[in-house]
Amino acid sequence: PGPDEKIDTADDIILGDELHITEGLNYHFKLSAKDVVPGFSVPAFRLKQDAIPGREITGWFQATKPGQYDIQCAEMCGIGHGLMPAKLFVETTADHAKWLTENG
Repeated sequence: PGPDEKIDTADDIILGDELHITEGLNYHFKLSAKDVVPGFSVPAFRLKQDAIPGREITGWFQATKPGQYDIQCAEMCGIGHGLMPAKLFVETTADHAKWLTENG
């Protein structure tokens, strides 16, 4: 979400290859797929969940240490699979607020 801290509102910050979160908070996610089986994975968190076409998969995680971590697709999901690297940025509350101000 953006500065209003609500998802699906006009101020949301949408990035294709970065996820910025605050350390110590629980984050719930929903995965879905249209026609392939991608796998959402953050190896440093020992987190891996496949998305299955026609289903919505839910999960959660909590990041406890600030830093930069790799996000990857853990399945051979199609022609663009090799072009899917992303980064997860775990920030302190103050650093995340600063990032929101600069990017919101």
